[in-house]
Amino acid sequence: MIAGGFDWEAWKQFLSKRSRRAETVGEWVEAFSAWKLGKVKASTWKSDYRNVFSQLPADAELTPELLRGLVESKRANTMQRKRFAQSLGQLGRFAGLEVDFSELRGSYSAKAVNPRDLPSDAAIVAAWESIKTPGWRWVFGMMATYGLRNCECFFLDLEAWAGEGHQLHIFAAKTEAHDSWPFHPEWVERFALKDVQLPFSQSYPNAEDYGRRVSNEAYKHWPFSAYNLRHGWAVRTLLYGLPDSVSARMMGHSVKVHQDTYQHWLGKAHSQAAVDRVLGRAIALNHQPSDAPLFPSIPVPL
Repeated sequence: MIAGGFDWEAWKQFLSKRSRRAETVGEWVEAFSAWKLGKVKASTWKSDYRNVFSQLPADAELTPELLRGLVESKRANTMQRKRFAQSLGQLGRFAGLEVDFSELRGSYSAKAVNPRDLPSDAAIVAAWESIKTPGWRWVFGMMATYGLRNCECFFLDLEAWAGEGHQLHIFAAKTEAHDSWPFHPEWVERFALKDVQLPFSQSYPNAEDYGRRVSNEAYKHWPFSAYNLRHGWAVRTLLYGLPDSVSARMMGHSVKVHQDTYQHWLGKAHSQAAVDRVLGRAIALNHQPSDAPLFPSIPVPL
């Protein structure tokens, strides 16, 4: 200012920008980020907010219609639709808009999944055969056979697993490290899983990015969601008679989460199959129905 080089016009524009109300998507996202970032974990911010807001046009005016349109563009009753409805609703309310997307969130939840929505074993095999890319076919087979999360295919001890055994060690990714076994065991050979073929060589900084890549592939090219393969594995272990505590440990979550999520999935058809299996073993071994059923001859830690 003393040197006579101060730009008063630029200063006025700066003050005007600071004092006026944000209008564009980019401005509101910036303001929301400053308010929200310290309240959630970095991984949550990235998956639940940044990745959602990145699909909005930054230079457009933030309106209820714009937000609603983006929510409605996502498949109904999915985790993605629910996430977009929640995050965009928060952004809209933060901007003072009258928005309520609760009716758009749908019915997605782990407990809301209907057992009849799970793919049958025959459908899984048919879907695997229809996948043309070897790497994605391998990922599909591993998730179906070992009940892996969508990110865990890239956090495996493949060197130790390459031998004759079927025990698979999963390094810490989304949860602590744990081991899993195949159900059905014959799928290891049926899906040629020992012939490891990853779908891409690109490295990502965290497990969420790997999981998102798998989920996007499943959304575009698989007949059912990637997580339905994991859910199917969980129900399959119930039919085999595997104790909940063992199955939960293999999936890398608590027994309570396992029971809350999967026990109710045993619909009439699954229950009947389980009863037939137990009674069939009893008859074959000349046991009375009260005798304890035998578990599959797979070496698992009890």
